[in-house]
Amino acid sequence: VGMAIYRLNQSLNIPLALKDIGLPEQGPAEVARIICDSPYYNPRGYDYDELLDLLTKAYQGLPPV
Repeated sequence: VGMAIYRLNQSLNIPLALKDIGLPEQGPAEVARIICDSPYYNPRGYDYDELLDLLTKAYQGLPPV
C-alpha cells in the first residue's frame, strides 16, 4: 500500500519529502519518540528504530521500502 500511495503522489506531482512541507530536520526522531512514548492500540508493536528509518525516508522523499 505504501508504494502505491508513493507512486500516486509522484504521478500527481505532490511533494514527496516531509522536509518540503515544513517538517524540521529533527522531526523524524521527535515523531518516533512521541509515538513510542505514548502508543495507541496497534496489532503490531512500536519499534523506535523502525519508525525512525521510515520517517527519515519520508523526510528525504524516498520510497517507503
